[in-house]
Amino acid sequence: MFRVAKLLVRCSTYVQVFASLESVLNFSVVLTSPEDEEWGVRRRGEDGRWYFSGMVGQLAAGEADVSIGGLTINAERQEAVDFTVGIVQVHRR
Repeated sequence: MFRVAKLLVRCSTYVQVFASLESVLNFSVVLTSPEDEEWGVRRRGEDGRWYFSGMVGQLAAGEADVSIGGLTINAERQEAVDFTVGIVQVHRR
C-alpha cells in the first residue's frame, strides 16, 4: 500500500497519474488529507521540539509515503523530507 497525502481536491490531475500508475505497476494507493489542512508549517511543540504540520508533517512522521499538490520547496522543508524535481514552477513577480 502506498500512502499519498493530498490537500486540495484540485490536485485531481496528480491523483489521476497515481491511479494510472496504480493499475500499470500493480500497487494500491490510499489518499489521506492532513487533519489541520495545512501544507507544512514548522512549529515548536509543547515538549520544545520542532515539528511540521500538514502534508510535510505526515511525510516526516511516516504517515504518508508521497505528497501531491502545490507544495513549495524551501530550506526548512528540505531538512525534514526529500523532494523530487518539481513538475510545475510558478514564478511570482
